[in-house]
Amino acid sequence: MQYQIEFIDDANTIVDMMHMEAESPAIAFQLVVERGWPPGAMAARVFDNYGRRGLSISKLQAEAGAEGV
Repeated sequence: MQYQIEFIDDANTIVDMMHMEAESPAIAFQLVVERGWPPGAMAARVFDNYGRRGLSISKLQAEAGAEGV
C-alpha cells in the first residue's frame, strides 16, 4: 500500500513530505525515518492513500526508541 509521510514543525507546518510503499503505516514510517529526519521537523504523520491518518509520532518519541513503531 502507498503511504504519505508528512514531517511537520512546531507550528504544524509541513516541512517535508515523502511517499513510501509498505505493508503498514508503521513500516512506512520506520523506513523513512531510518533515512533521517528533515531539518526543522518535530513530528511526523503517516496517511494511507485514502487520506486516513495511520500513525503520528514526535521526533523525541522516535529518538527515545519508540519500539512500537
